[in-house]
Amino acid sequence: MSLCTSNLHPSSSSTNLFSNNNNSPKPSLNSLCRQLWLRCVTLESELSISVSPGGNGGAEERGIVLVIGTGGREHALCHALKRSPSCNYVLCTPGNPGIPSSGDATCVPDLDVSDSSAVISFCRK
Repeated sequence: MSLCTSNLHPSSSSTNLFSNNNNSPKPSLNSLCRQLWLRCVTLESELSISVSPGGNGGAEERGIVLVIGTGGREHALCHALKRSPSCNYVLCTPGNPGIPSSGDATCVPDLDVSDSSAVISFCRK
């Protein structure tokens, strides 16, 4: 399973992350996470899997993770996720210069994180 996140600081509000002033309302990040449950997840296979705590000793699906943000917290997430046995590959958007140079993730700077449809489309690829 993969995680799509914005700023994790408690004082930040991700509710308006994808809102804009035009007439076509965009869903908020919180709304998308609740609706998709997979939190902008992309899996290596098209199969639907469920993950249960503790597991049953069977084969594990290793996911591709997309972390959204540019700061040190996002870098720390990338660092930890890269070392996770459940994570196969880590992407970060827009990222910062330290993330790819450390080898913790591959940055995707051209993904428009203010466009929720673009983020969802990217995660589904």
